[in-house]
Amino acid sequence: MFGNRSATVERVLVALLMMLTLGGVAAAAAHAEEAPYWAIEGASLAKERTHNITAKATKGFELAAGTDKISCGSLKLSEGTLVGSNAGEPGTIKEVVELESCTLTGNGTKCKVKEPIVSNHLKPELVYNVESKKERGKKPLLFIKPETGGTLATIHFEAETGGTCTQLETKLTGFPVGEIETDPGEEHVEVGEAKTWLVNFPKTPIEEVWLIKGGKGSRVIIEEAERPEAFGSPATLQWQTSISLANEKHEAEETKWGFQILPRIKSGEFVNSAGNALGKNLFKGESLLTAVFEQQGGTIMTCSGATWIGTISSKTAGVLTEALIGCVTGGKLCNTTGKGAGIVTLGLTLNVVNESSVAETKELDYLLIKTPETDIFCEGGTEIKVRGDYLTPVATEQKLQESYTYTAKGKGAGTGEQEPELSKAQTTAKVPHFEMSVGGGGFANAGVTVEQVHTKYEEQAKYI
Repeated sequence: MFGNRSATVERVLVALLMMLTLGGVAAAAAHAEEAPYWAIEGASLAKERTHNITAKATKGFELAAGTDKISCGSLKLSEGTLVGSNAGEPGTIKEVVELESCTLTGNGTKCKVKEPIVSNHLKPELVYNVESKKERGKKPLLFIKPETGGTLATIHFEAETGGTCTQLETKLTGFPVGEIETDPGEEHVEVGEAKTWLVNFPKTPIEEVWLIKGGKGSRVIIEEAERPEAFGSPATLQWQTSISLANEKHEAEETKWGFQILPRIKSGEFVNSAGNALGKNLFKGESLLTAVFEQQGGTIMTCSGATWIGTISSKTAGVLTEALIGCVTGGKLCNTTGKGAGIVTLGLTLNVVNESSVAETKELDYLLIKTPETDIFCEGGTEIKVRGDYLTPVATEQKLQESYTYTAKGKGAGTGEQEPELSKAQTTAKVPHFEMSVGGGGFANAGVTVEQVHTKYEEQAKYI
C-alpha cells in the first residue's frame, strides 16, 4: 500500500515539476525582449545579411590623456558593413576606421603621428541608454568594442628632424559609447529611418548601457578598467561621424535605413538564376480588371484598369509607377496633378518581405507596397488623398520564371481592410496602414484591390 502511495506521490511531484518548468519556459518566451536591429526601407536586416556603409567626420576626432592630445580632421571606413541579427539579438557593425590629418600635442618634442591611424577590426553593437538603473531608455546608442581583445587601435609616432618622441607607440583601449542622432537636428529618436545618421561620442563618457541578448535585457556598467585609456593614462574621446548606406564601391546611397526595436518585418529576396540581384531589372505589368480604393465607411474610387512599369533596384527593393485609368468617384472623373481626366498615377516603392510576422495569414512571401501621400482631384471639387502600405502575396514555389501575376485585394463592405491584412504587431510597429482622406476630412484605413496584374521581367527570377 505504501509502495503504491509513494509511486503516486512521485508521479504527482514529477507532474508538478514539469508544469513549473514548462510554465517557466512559457513565461520566459512570452516576456522575451526584442533587441534593437537594423532596418532598410522598413524591412529588418536578418542574421547573415549585411549591407555596406560609409562614414565621414562631422566633428573632428580628439583623444586626450594627461598632457598628450591627438586631433584628427579626417575619418573614413576602409571596411564597413551593417550586420543583421535574429530576433532578440542586437544589430551590429563590422568596421575598420582610418584617421588622417592628425596633429599631436605632447609625447616629446617635434613628435608627430604616423598616418593613417588604422583601428583594429571593431564590432559596435546597437544598445540603448539606461533609465532609473533598471530599465531600457529611449536613446539608441552604439557600443564600440574590438572584435577580439580590448585594443581599439595602436597609434604609432615618429620624430621630426631634431625631435624626440617619449613613446613610439601607444595602445588606445576601452569601450566608448556613441549617441545615435538625427542628421540634421542632432535629436534622439527611439526608432527611425533616414538616409544618414549621426553618431556622437561625447567628451563625458557614457558609463552604462542597456544591452539585449538572447531576448533578455540587462544593465551593463562599463567598469573603470574598460574605459578609454592611452599613453598609460585614462583618456577622453570626442568625435562625431555621419553614416550612410553604401554601394559595392563604398559610395553613399540615398536609401533610407535605421534601427527598430519593435516587431520585425523580415526581408525576403527576389533573385536571378545565379542568386544575385537582377541584372536586367525592368518590369512591366497590366491589369484589365476594375481597381477599387475603398475607405472605411464606404467612400469608393474605382478605376477601369492599371499598368505597372518599374525597376528592381536590389534583391529586396524596387520602385514602381502605377498608372490607373478611368478613375471615378460618385460618377465624377478623378486625376492626379498634370494627368488627363480619369488618370491617376502613383509612385510606389516595393520591398520583398516574408514570414508571418508581417501579416495575419501564414503566406510566406509578399510585396510590401508603400504609397507616399498623393493628392487626387475629382470633378466637382472633391479631393482625395491616399497614403500608406499594403501587402500583395507572391509566388512561394521558388521557381525561376519571367512572368508573375500579382493581386492586391481589399475586403470591401466598407471595412477598410486588406486580404491579407497587416498584422497588429506591424501596425503597432508604425508600418502605416493604407489610408484615404476624402474632401478634406481625416485619414481613415482603406482597402486596395488591383487584381491580376500580369507582369513580365527581362530575365527569369524567383522569390526566396
